[in-house]
Amino acid sequence: WIKSIGTQVAKGAMPPWHADPAYGEFLNDRRLSAAEKDTLLRWVNAGGPEGDPKDLPAPPKYADGWAIGQPDVVFEMQEDYPLPASGTIAYQYFEVPTTLTEDRWVQAVEVRPGNRATVHHVIVYMRPPEAPASAQPAGAPQNRPRPQPAITFADGMDIPAGQTGGPALPDGQKRNAGPNDRPMPKQLGPSIGGYVPGNGYRVYQPGTATKILAGSTLIFQMHYTTTGKPATDRTKIGLVFAKTPPTTPLVGAVLANGGLHIAAGDANARVDAEMTLNRDFVLWSILPHTHVRGKRWIYEETFPDGRKQTLLSVPNYNFD
Repeated sequence: WIKSIGTQVAKGAMPPWHADPAYGEFLNDRRLSAAEKDTLLRWVNAGGPEGDPKDLPAPPKYADGWAIGQPDVVFEMQEDYPLPASGTIAYQYFEVPTTLTEDRWVQAVEVRPGNRATVHHVIVYMRPPEAPASAQPAGAPQNRPRPQPAITFADGMDIPAGQTGGPALPDGQKRNAGPNDRPMPKQLGPSIGGYVPGNGYRVYQPGTATKILAGSTLIFQMHYTTTGKPATDRTKIGLVFAKTPPTTPLVGAVLANGGLHIAAGDANARVDAEMTLNRDFVLWSILPHTHVRGKRWIYEETFPDGRKQTLLSVPNYNFD
């Protein structure tokens, strides 16, 4: 593979990194430096000679099982979900009770598909238990002003009624229906973890953690792909709890435009989404995600004085 390695490194396809280097610095930047790339290409051009065996490092030790180490708790789907041999499957939703008796801070999370050949992606949501309706004390004001939310989303970005997501269907194909269908519940809650090929776990920085609430129900949103033969899947999620409460609690938000519409034949449709941060935040992570028609992303912030700054530019987004 020496020639292939040289070709892919020279054109920047390997190691994969899609952020425009003109904007921002990132903790997980995988790009090679100019010196590293030059060293590698000189080695390729020389035919890949072996170095001094005495300089050979010890073989890497890969995690056996969980990449985050042994989780403190594992929650899994409560069934081996049957998958047909062919056809397009709508997003399926599986509810998994946690039975946690107290709130816990999560330091690391990993989603492990039961069948990697069929699982396209997973998003795990946390639906908190319903709060009991508290009786209004006598004489209490009936119209108390609500506190301003931390984040306000622009109008018009909700998914239109009746469209619950899922892959588009080619002509003539039908979605799952009937006993094999696990429809979307009325409430999902915030996401606590997910999986796409190559990225199934996250370990948070020291001093930071995200909270999972006591009595919550986890909802696995599963996007499956058929493989030509019947199969089953039983995906699970593992959590490592923080030993102490974090100095910085983490909060996630989805910035998306659910009402997007691409006109037929439009090869360069722009879709905007916007939210306003109503208090000071530290931004730890941005994850751009589109499907096969997505081609470019730009995240831009506008300050109260009108000044603008690009946080992340992905000029050549590639779903694969």
